[in-house]
Amino acid sequence: AGEGAGAGSVRDAVELLGARRIGHGLRSLEDPSLVTRLAEAGVTLEICPTSNVATGLVPALARHPLPEFLARGVPVSLGSDDPAFFGTTLSDEMARAHADLGVSLAALDAITDTGLAAAFCPVAVRETLKAGLMRERTSLRRAAGLEKIFGKE
Repeated sequence: AGEGAGAGSVRDAVELLGARRIGHGLRSLEDPSLVTRLAEAGVTLEICPTSNVATGLVPALARHPLPEFLARGVPVSLGSDDPAFFGTTLSDEMARAHADLGVSLAALDAITDTGLAAAFCPVAVRETLKAGLMRERTSLRRAAGLEKIFGKE
């Protein structure tokens, strides 16, 4: 919803179908009240910057609205859409969000956490994945000397 069709498709998915996660959803920005509703209801948008540019939904990566969604409190996760087709990975999307859109490392952590919270999987699987993610974060931060930026976990 909110990719090929406008904001109404996102509103319909949320109001008529009870969607808690929307793939793409960028065009929800056409309706400011909908964006407020998404933020207040905690509806997660799965954002795929590379595919959004490749399909022409966004004219250039530097103009991608990911930072606007974050600023407006809409829960977002990053996705790679179709990695083989668009030639990207989730790691690439995170790097682009940081380098090209100014998304902080702490915000990328929050985006990852949001994605995990919105995942369609059993709670036990989610908890196992979360524990592994926390171990990896701690290890990477320690190895990169980033503990002073993020603090110790």
